[in-house]
Amino acid sequence: MAKFFLTVIGFLIFLLPRWFLCSFCHCLGAVFFYGVPRRRRSMLNNLLHVYPNLDGKELRSIARKSADRLIEMGLFALASPRFSPRYILRQFSLRGPWEEVFRCDRPQLILVPHQTLTEALTFVPLFLRIPREELRVGVLYRPFDGMGLEKFVKKTRERFGIRLLSRKDGLVTSANFLRHNGCVGLLFDQHAGASGVQTFLCGKVTSTTQLPEILLKHSGAQVSVASVERTAFWKGTLVIEPFPVTAETVGGAMDSWLEEQLLGSKNFRDNWLWAHNRWKRPINQLLNLGARKNRLPGALRRDRSGDLPRKTEFYVRMPNRLGETILALPILRALHAGRPDARITALCPIPHAKWLTSLPFIDGALPLPEGKFGYFRHMRKNFRKFPDLHLLFTDSLRGDLEAFFLGATVRIGFSRNHFHRRPLLTHRLPLERAPTLHWTEVRHRALKKLGLSEELSLEPLLEPRSQALPRRIGLLFNSRQSRKIFGSEERWNFLIQRLLEWDPEVHILLCGVREDAAAAEKILKNFPLDRVSNGTSRSSLPALAEELHGCGAAVVADFDGLHLANALGVPAVALPGLVNSPSNDPIFSSPKVIFRPPALDAPMEKITAEAVFTALQDLLEKTPS
Repeated sequence: MAKFFLTVIGFLIFLLPRWFLCSFCHCLGAVFFYGVPRRRRSMLNNLLHVYPNLDGKELRSIARKSADRLIEMGLFALASPRFSPRYILRQFSLRGPWEEVFRCDRPQLILVPHQTLTEALTFVPLFLRIPREELRVGVLYRPFDGMGLEKFVKKTRERFGIRLLSRKDGLVTSANFLRHNGCVGLLFDQHAGASGVQTFLCGKVTSTTQLPEILLKHSGAQVSVASVERTAFWKGTLVIEPFPVTAETVGGAMDSWLEEQLLGSKNFRDNWLWAHNRWKRPINQLLNLGARKNRLPGALRRDRSGDLPRKTEFYVRMPNRLGETILALPILRALHAGRPDARITALCPIPHAKWLTSLPFIDGALPLPEGKFGYFRHMRKNFRKFPDLHLLFTDSLRGDLEAFFLGATVRIGFSRNHFHRRPLLTHRLPLERAPTLHWTEVRHRALKKLGLSEELSLEPLLEPRSQALPRRIGLLFNSRQSRKIFGSEERWNFLIQRLLEWDPEVHILLCGVREDAAAAEKILKNFPLDRVSNGTSRSSLPALAEELHGCGAAVVADFDGLHLANALGVPAVALPGLVNSPSNDPIFSSPKVIFRPPALDAPMEKITAEAVFTALQDLLEKTPS
């Protein structure tokens, strides 16, 4: 029944005028382009990274044209059984040594790229007038599940004597063809999945088939490349050219030829099927470069570059709070180690952007302004970046919308429970419910499902400074927070006085934001300026990190400041109430002492400034100078 309907539909399509079919392809291509957003993102992502110098309008024009050609190819497959030999000879022509290849007395392997009119290559025997009984040409194809569709396809493509060789039969049939000096054609430019070999195409990591290499090793066949130069609707030139390679060099040569065609031929670029994602990766290898078969080192030696190209784009939406952002940094460091071919761009609040880009494993930042109207006006300028992957550490509709409108092909977020769907994401990773597990470890375990195989490194982000003063102590006192958990300025005055009396070489640096400047000035009046200084006017995060990194220790009454000191490798004493749960503890291996109230409702005044001084004294004595 399916075969009957396909035959009738193909006959009706063939009867329609060509101008109508062209318009139909254009309209249906627009429906495909705008109505299938997943394919649209994939096409634009591929085009953006292959042609980075083209603007968005040109890229969309190529993608639209590719969508039209995809519909044209579908109509061609349905209508071609009705083409008469005379019609075919009028619409197509040959170029290249086709007859030498088909009549050769030694095995021939023909490599074919996936283009708009690729199926027209089955018309070649009609031009050469080779008798069917003398023709020994087969094409490797993927059989269809439906019996009616399978019969229709075989009848259509075997019409002039070329046989279809099923992939389900493995390599046996193809090897037999080659053993008897036959000719075998196969598509070589599609994504080969986990069974392929990992290599580069246009500077991006991809998986390519090993079938040509395997067939050449067993047959010693001559190799040619066949392609179609489309000149009009259902019209073109069938081209074949010799491809002098060996089994050892065919893999790299195929990729080099395809890259040369994509970058150098406008006709090839417009007719290559960009809807097929040549650079996709298996789900369990999204976050690593592990593969059973790897040709990356050889490709680097062949290109003589030595450095791994970094054309894969990862966007990471960081949490809004600095402390939680710092908790996510070990995961980003592991991600950078697992995917060294990727550039990591952090989406973060404006105050965090400059400091994050100073870290070696973050390549760029997209600052997100506060406010409603300014935020969306700013984000509109950055829409359609089409990164390869967008990882979200936030749990909000706003973050999901950012990922969706930026055009990421893979959008990964975390889900607290089974009903927490987050429909705008492509991958939702459930978080393990374990009160004893740290915030960072829970998310790291979830990302292992997507291939993040690198273990977390908890070494501080920066090496200890050789010029850091072991007796220089930073006080990050956050005036609003410290009033809640440490009382009034009298406690700070007492702590500073005890430190100054304890060691005549101690220097105190008051740190905070500009809102803390007034409180800092009150404290500063009670002490000599050569031993206590005010750093609250340096409100930028990089400046604060610079000052803090030069300290030998810190006393912190601020959640974000505690994690910053810990990430910079500065020994820290944290006042009570900052971290109520071990799951949010500072995670880096820097020395730290965290005071916690004995119970949630216990009065915090029981932890005195003297106790904080004693803890800081012990910490300084244990820390090597």
